[in-house]
Amino acid sequence: MLPIILLISLLALSSEAVFTQFVGVKGVLMCGDKPLANTKVKLYDDDSGPDLDDLLAEGTTDSLGQFLLSGHTSEVMTIDPKLNIYHDCDDGITPCQRKVTFNIPKAFVSSGENAKMFFNIGQVNMQIEFEVLQKRDIASNIALDDPNARCRNGGIYTGGICHCIHPHTGKSCEHFACVHGISVGLRYDPESLLFAEPCICDSGWAGELCTYKPDDKCQDRGEWKNNRCECIGFFFGSECQYTSRCVEGKILHGRCICNDRFEGDYCDRIICDFGTPNFFNRSLSCICPEKYTGRHCNQCKKTGPLVEKYPVCTFSIAKKKTYEHAMEIRRKAKAQMRKRIWIISVCVLALAIVAAFAFCVHMVHRDAKKAEEERRNRMRDERHILLTNQVKLQKL
Repeated sequence: MLPIILLISLLALSSEAVFTQFVGVKGVLMCGDKPLANTKVKLYDDDSGPDLDDLLAEGTTDSLGQFLLSGHTSEVMTIDPKLNIYHDCDDGITPCQRKVTFNIPKAFVSSGENAKMFFNIGQVNMQIEFEVLQKRDIASNIALDDPNARCRNGGIYTGGICHCIHPHTGKSCEHFACVHGISVGLRYDPESLLFAEPCICDSGWAGELCTYKPDDKCQDRGEWKNNRCECIGFFFGSECQYTSRCVEGKILHGRCICNDRFEGDYCDRIICDFGTPNFFNRSLSCICPEKYTGRHCNQCKKTGPLVEKYPVCTFSIAKKKTYEHAMEIRRKAKAQMRKRIWIISVCVLALAIVAAFAFCVHMVHRDAKKAEEERRNRMRDERHILLTNQVKLQKL
């Protein structure tokens, strides 16, 4: 009885240690400038030792040379996926296919049976003379020689060097192309505590490849905290690029209609007449130069009145002549405005009188026409009565 219990326990422990892993790969195969259609592609789990590689998925490219494969398997350790391509590009009359192998990075292996991410090999021209390849007989499917992997992370070895796939770089494609930082190289492991990221970024830089500064990522609409943007006001999104309302305007037919002197998709940028937007205040106020003030920098600062559409703030109030000249300009501007208002009022009144006269004429004409129709109807009725009486008299 005891051996049976031990056997059941071992089976339970082994089943818990095994977990399902998923991997996917996609790309486009070309032969020169033409798509490499109907080309066989296979996705394997590369097993070391005498065991055969586990076939996860297989298929062929479409008429555009595109393919997409995905598969899953259950293993104790993280699988080593690889992609085999069997093609006849520029193979002449040789009865064998050329085989090219892409090693898929373990970073693209995820748990479960559903797709989470795909490794993209990009567009590959199979005319390249790969130094490491394998010829396979079509009829017998027997390997003629074994390749030796020289490039990591899906790199292709040709011309004596490894051609790496972004974002990998290095002699053997073992490093990451960190823009402002240092690559952790082969120590990269998403489950590691120290090397869970591919790059160690320089001070002030962030991102998977250290491509941006956190302070710039949030624009002027938030603050970078705890590796993310904490947005202010009505902004939201990974970079605070969205807003739930129009800041200085209203929504009409799904878009923001801005108030006067504001612009932008969300009406969040102020228009400054004399000055520049204050980016530290989400561009909702202006930084005015000397002698100007107001939200839009369109007023004079303690040096004189607003005399025109745009202020003239270059005079000194201590100079009486300059001040009187400015006041005269202001009086003329007001007089011109009153004159324009008077002309507009007269025109509106004249139009109203013309419209009223036309309406009266129309009403008189309509009444006269109605009276004429009533008179004709009475005469017609009277003739009808007379004719009817004459007919009756003739019958008698």
